[in-house]
Amino acid sequence: MITIVAVDDSEEYLGSLKQIFKPYEEKYKLVKCISKMKDEYNIEYMLQQIGQHSPDVILMDLSFAIYDRPHDFGIELVRRIRNKYEAQKVIMLGGDDNDNDQVRWEKIRRSFEVGAMAYLGKRDIASWMEASDEVVNGD
Repeated sequence: MITIVAVDDSEEYLGSLKQIFKPYEEKYKLVKCISKMKDEYNIEYMLQQIGQHSPDVILMDLSFAIYDRPHDFGIELVRRIRNKYEAQKVIMLGGDDNDNDQVRWEKIRRSFEVGAMAYLGKRDIASWMEASDEVVNGD
């Protein structure tokens, strides 16, 4: 079984993830959903939860609404996770369909630079499961 922690600023989205993974819970278990990552307290909470649950994979949202504006805060969160849990496997989820190719490639580059192992679209659910299998197996 592959255990997963999901980090996203939308509680509604995290709720939908629980429903998405439910039919596959024999193979993929969503052990924790974490939101509200705007302040230092919640970042420490996230790190503590990762340590407590030791997930096989973290699904990390790239953009968080900070001061009601999108911000690529997920990249900073991945950096902090990898600083504390060096071997942790993170899959970055991007949902900025309006980005031009240059902006999208820059986000992908920065995600890999800080330690993400994959970059996928938020809506590409089948790929999350395949990518989770691959990163757990070291691919």
